[in-house]
Formats: sequence, structure tokens, C-alpha cells
Amino acid sequence: DGYKLGLSQFTGKETGIMGMIGKTPQLRVVWIADNIDYYDDVLQGRGDIYDFEVRREPSSLDNVYDLPLTEDDWTDGSDLIDFTGGIDDKWTALLQDETGFAYFDKLRQFLAVEAEYCASLKPRLHIFPRMCEVFNCMRYTPYDAVRVVILGQDPYPGCERGGGGSYACGLSFSPHDGQSLPKSLAVIQGNLLADPHVHWAKRTQVSLAGWAAQGVLLLNTALTVREGLVESHLLYWEPFTSGVIAHLSEHKDFLVFILWGAKAKAKAKLIAARHKVIIGMHPNAPTIGFSSGKFFGATNAALMSAGYEPIDWNAT
Repeated sequence: DGYKLGLSQFTGKETGIMGMIGKTPQLRVVWIADNIDYYDDVLQGRGDIYDFEVRREPSSLDNVYDLPLTEDDWTDGSDLIDFTGGIDDKWTALLQDETGFAYFDKLRQFLAVEAEYCASLKPRLHIFPRMCEVFNCMRYTPYDAVRVVILGQDPYPGCERGGGGSYACGLSFSPHDGQSLPKSLAVIQGNLLADPHVHWAKRTQVSLAGWAAQGVLLLNTALTVREGLVESHLLYWEPFTSGVIAHLSEHKDFLVFILWGAKAKAKAKLIAARHKVIIGMHPNAPTIGFSSGKFFGATNAALMSAGYEPIDWNAT
């Protein structure tokens, strides 16, 4: 009955989704009957796809752990905007501008409902990163220091095996310091190693905080994600990310934008022609496709051509 009720709202999507469900028995449809109008409004007519959600059963996720709750966990009812401490005045002003738009109120509402729902599951799921880490990309890279923007898709949706905690730390592609190497970052490191213009020395340090400190804004298209479910919050965050990209494009003299994957590539239309835009496959795509790009050497070449110091990609 759940399948029929959810699928009855589709417009032309039945065949593809039914095929996916038929081939993936561990998926189930969760119908959100009381939020149809709200979801249609938020997603600007895309409610035919998102009036239901498809998620993996928690028992089928290898990386779901019963993580201990912390004072800044999403279940405490705090407002997202309460965790912007340590962000400089220019970033704060940008955030305040964005909170004035209707989409941000809907984002807050969604995250509150999502947190309550995830906490009700057995075993419970989490929202990553922790609330206090959501705006870390701005906290680690002051506004005036931004020279490069690396745009990813989602925060890491999984946990380190063995109960090591969430990988997501608020910096795109970066895990917490001391954690093991996530797959996508391993692919990025392989690209660095293959780039003849970088002279990258393979290291055990996995945090990318050293890049952020040099002006590399490690931004994701979505700043939060449900544990184990990629793209689960993407559409709610896209207006925010677009606002940040458009603002930086308008107010900065020159930046290098590295856009990995289709979702990031779609932001290229927001970037003025005076900036350098480097586009490539997402690191989670087949390794050969990503490794063929010389993203980091090209970034430094563009920075030096514009009179800026290159990034030390070896910095920790």
C-alpha cells in the first residue's frame, strides 16, 4: 500500500522508480502524506519526485553506529543559526542576508522535522555533520582570505568503521583529523600524486584544514546530510549554496572555482567570466575519469597568472 500511495503522485517517473525498487529489495518507500503541499512549494514543482523518500533500511547499512549524543547534536532542538560563532563579520553578514529569504525558513523547518524523525528510528540515524560544524567552511577560511572554492556535493554520510564517528566535519572532502582515509579523498590524493605540477608528498594527515587556512573554501552544495543517504538534504540547501557562489563571484576580483560533479557544475552559470572555472568528474566517479584532470596544478597556474601566491597542497 505504501508503494501504491507514493507512486500514485508521480508524473512520468513510475517506470524508473519501479525498476529501481524491483532491483533493490533493501529499499522501501516512506510516504509523507501530510507534507505534500509543503514539499511541492519548497522544491518548486519537483514534488512529483520528492513527495516520498527512498532510504535504505538501517540494518542494511554497514556504517550505522549508535553514536553517543552530544550537547550540540541535532536532537536538542537548537536553531542552526545559533552555531555561527567564530565566523568573521563578512561571512556573518552574508549569512544574515540569506536567512532573510523564505527558503531559509523552510530549510530550518525541514531540519527540525528531519532531526525528530531520525531520532525516532530504531536504530536511530543522525544528521551529519554535527550542528556546531555545519558552517566550518566559513569558520576555517575567513571571507577576505578566499582564493579558491572547491565545491562538493554532500558531507560524508557515513561513519568510520569500528565506531570511529562521523567523517563529516563541515569541510568538503575532509574527514576529522586522525580518521582513516575516505574513498573520495583517496581518489583526490591520487590526482595530486599524478599531477606533475604539484609535487605532492603523500602523507598520513587526512584533514584538509591546511588548505582551508590558505584560502581554499571547502564548500558542499548541501551542508548537511542524513546518515547513509546521499542527496537527502540537497534541494533544501541549493538556494543557500547558489547565494554564496553568486555573492563571491560578484564581490571578489578573482577566484578559482573547482566544480566536481554534475551538481557542482550546474553552479557555473552563477560565476562571472573574470574568474577561473575548472570542471571535472566527482571523485566518487570512476577513478580514471577523475585522475585525468590536473585540477591542482591548473589552480595554481591560474592564481599565479592573476598575481596571487599558489596553494601549498602539502600543507596540513
